[in-house]
This record gives sequence, C-alpha cells and structure tokens, in this order.
Amino acid sequence: MWGSYPMTPENIYRAAIKDPWSVLAGTILLGFYAVSILPFLGLLFRRVHDIGWSGWIAAVFILMGAIRYFVPPAAILGGVAMLLVAFFPGQPGDTKFGPSPR
Repeated sequence: MWGSYPMTPENIYRAAIKDPWSVLAGTILLGFYAVSILPFLGLLFRRVHDIGWSGWIAAVFILMGAIRYFVPPAAILGGVAMLLVAFFPGQPGDTKFGPSPR
C-alpha cells in the first residue's frame, strides 16, 4: 500500500481516503498493542527472574525485537531466544527475587 512513498501525514491521509478500513484495522491493532505490552513485559521479566537471571537479559530480548527494522536477523534470534527461555526450568527453591511459586 505504501510502496516507496514516505510516511508523511499527507500520504497517510491519501491512503485513508483510498481505503478507510485499513485505518480502522490499524487503529484496532495499535490499541491491542497498547493494552498488551505491559502484561507481556511483566511476564517476560518474571520469567527471567524465575530462571534466576537478571532483568537486563529481558531488556536485551526487547532490544533485539526493537531493532528488527534495521537488522532483521536480530528479531529472529530474539524471538527464538525468548521461545527457548520459555522452556527452561525454573530454579528449585527460592531465588534472590522471591519465593518459588511451586
């Protein structure tokens, strides 16, 4: 839809006139992202703490996702790393971040 046109307010307005449904879909998607980002970050930080790692590791994952437009392989690596971390077992017993939930 955008082609090689720069994303200026004038071009966004022209695109909205051509296809108003895309504006509605984009607004709904933006609202979903805005509502889901804080729970996602909370889960990510709790998970790395459950493994016993620092929250800075989660920040690295987030950074790898944020630079996906400039370095596409970084997004793939970050996504795979987060998927692998989801399957790591938590530390047995209490961690320095709090008691074990089990």
